[in-house]
This record gives sequence, C-alpha cells and structure tokens, in this order.
Amino acid sequence: MLGVKHFSGGGDARPGDSRWARDEAPERVAGYRARRLVGLARLGATTGSDRERRGGLASLGAGARRCAACEARGAWLALAAVALAFLSAGVARADDATPLVILVHGGAGVINKADLTSEREARYRAGLEAARDAGYAVLERGGTSLDAVTAAVRSLEDDPYFNAGRGAVLNHDGVAELDASIMDGKTLAAGAVAGLKHVKNPIELARAVMEKSPHVMLMGPGAEEFALEQGLALVPNSYFRTDERVRQLERALKEEKEKALRTSGAMNSARSVGPRRSATIDRAAAVAAGDESFEAAPIGTSGTVGAVALDRFGNLAAATSTGGLTAKRAGRIGDSPIIGAGTYADNKSCAVSSTGDGEFFIRAVVAHDVCALMAYKNISLNAAAHEVIHEKLEGLKASGGVIALDQAGNIVMDFNSDGMFRASRDSRGRKDFAIYRERR
Repeated sequence: MLGVKHFSGGGDARPGDSRWARDEAPERVAGYRARRLVGLARLGATTGSDRERRGGLASLGAGARRCAACEARGAWLALAAVALAFLSAGVARADDATPLVILVHGGAGVINKADLTSEREARYRAGLEAARDAGYAVLERGGTSLDAVTAAVRSLEDDPYFNAGRGAVLNHDGVAELDASIMDGKTLAAGAVAGLKHVKNPIELARAVMEKSPHVMLMGPGAEEFALEQGLALVPNSYFRTDERVRQLERALKEEKEKALRTSGAMNSARSVGPRRSATIDRAAAVAAGDESFEAAPIGTSGTVGAVALDRFGNLAAATSTGGLTAKRAGRIGDSPIIGAGTYADNKSCAVSSTGDGEFFIRAVVAHDVCALMAYKNISLNAAAHEVIHEKLEGLKASGGVIALDQAGNIVMDFNSDGMFRASRDSRGRKDFAIYRERR
C-alpha cells in the first residue's frame, strides 16, 4: 500500500492510523493528482456534519481510486510509447549502421578516350547502370547480397557490349569459352565454373555449384552436364558471338601473324602462327620486357564483369564473370573463376571482384590479398587495395583494378590501368558511373 503524507507536514498516514478514519484513506493512491484529492478530503473533514463528512470523503476516496487507476494506465501507456520509440530508434540506427551498397564493373584496361565515342560511352553507361540498379533493387526489397550480385552480373552477361555471356570474346578457334565465380562472405561458401560453351548465364551455374553441390569448381562438359541437371538454360555457342567480337578476333590474329613474321622471319612464320599464346598475353609479356612496340588492345578485347554487395543483414558477397582474352588458347582459364584471385568475400574483411591481366592476378592472389591485408595488418580497405594494385601488381608490370566493399559500407574502385568501367549505388545517396579517374 502506498503511504499518503499529511499536507500539514506530519509523517506517513496509512489505513488504520488513529488520525484517519478507515474510509478516509483510499486503497491505493498513485501520483500527485491522487495525493492532492486525498489532501483536500483531509482538509474538508474539519467542517460539516459527520454524515456529510463521511459521504464526501467516500466520494473523494472513490475519485482518488479512479484517478489512481487512470494514472496507472497512463503510466503503462507512457512506458509502451517509450519502448516503441526506443525500438524504432534502434531499427533506424541499425539501418544507418548497415547501408545497402552495390558496386559493379565492366572491365579495366586500355581505354583510349579517342576510341571511345560518345555513343559507345552511352551504351556502356546504360549497361552498367542497368546492372547496378538491378542489384540495388534486390537489396531494397530486402534480398540478400548473393541475390544482388547474381542479378547484377546476370544483367551484364545478357548485355552484348560486355565481355561475359552474350558478347564474350572469342578464343583462337573462334569459340566463346566462359568462366564465372561467386562467394558468400557470411559462410565463405563459393562456387566457380570454367570453360563453358553453352550455359547462357555462367554466374547462375557458379551459384548452383556453390549451393547444390559439394564442390567449389566445375569445368567444361562436366559443368554443363550439371547445368542440365539443374535445369539452367543452355544455348548454342553462336548465341555468344557478335560481329564486333569476330572483328576483334580477326584483328588479334593479324597482329599475331605480323609479330611472328617480325620475330621469326618469313620462312618460319608458317610454323609459328599456330594456336600458341594470345596477342593479349604477348602484349603483357612485351610490356614486362620493356618492349613498347605493341599497339594498345582495342576496347573490350579483354576484361571482366563483376559485382560486390552489402545487404541489410550486414552480409557481403562478390561475383565475377568473363569470356577471357581475345584469341586465347582453347582451354585457357584466367583469374575470374579462381576464388581468391578474381573473387573473394569475407564478412570479417571485405568483398572483392577483380579485372585485369588474369595470369598476374592469379600469381598475386589479388582478391584474397586485399582482404588478408585488412585482417592481418589491420589497415583500411582503401589502404589494402592501394597496396595490392599500385605496389604489388605494378611491381609485376601488371595492370587492372578491383571493386571492393567492407561491412561498414566503405567503397573502393581502384585501378592502375587507363580506365575501368564502374558504377555504384548505396542507401546514403551515392549513385554514380565512371570510366576514367574523374566521375561522370
């Protein structure tokens, strides 16, 4: 029972005290308003007839009890409102602490401004922004980072302007051979495929390998048999060919032949022109040896597409897909399907998708190295990416870049080549597209 203090300054008055009649005290009084009513009742008890006094006090006592009940209900309502406000604030803080983020790239390399017409640039931009927005829409609907990167890369695989899926470059024999990989930063689960010739969207098969098989990588006919079992779409190899890719292959083969003539002489050229190494690999070797005689590779003759994302649950994911190098030897596999080289994701550090000189990216284990530097040296994402791209890769005379993202939503899109097609979007208002160092 709550004590009611005399307004005249005495101690606590409780039911049964000689100073109070039994019906003068309410059963329970809470709050200032109830105390005031009882106090007024006490003062009124000094006048009037005994009957009036008892009746008035009984009435006031009932009023005090009703007031106390109101006060109690009000207190509960106030407490509920505070709790709701706290929970709402907590949700808002969680959303603020875990932004939705997606980054996409369409390959890095020699991208001469003189060769990139406004029409071409607009087409690349439209494709990258469509892929970025497709992935972001998944995140906005509450989807996972895995779903977001899958949607973004699938969009780029369907766009003939990018070197993945339809529009992939052709190998030395004029055949498209496709590679892809995906990784879940929450569980470190990963899936990869290589040497595909008929799977419409390699990234979907890579994810199926991750989620529906005990393996990490499948290649060639075995991978395509698995695609059939999973009900994924298969297409004839001609689906991937475009007129532009055919022209690029013809140009690369011509370059290869001319180099053979220069280095081996006309009598040996017939024996040396066969399917040995691609012009792009020869170009990389020439640069490493200090030979500047090679012409720059045309836009899109190499490169990759990829995406990294952070979802509302704080989970990271990365995905990469490619057709490889123009005029590559049949069966060549680069960094894109290699977990740790072309793709890596770990919630404890970051998610990375790479693009560039694949043979060198494999040797440098680029994607994993960025994450490892963050974990082992306790440095920022930006510092880790800079060390890998501008120190380690440049030390190997290799070019390329990465898109990377950490669990706090920090973004890196760094490269040491002329340019890198890239775009990003997040829930904090960022929404951009760029090719060269400056944003557009």
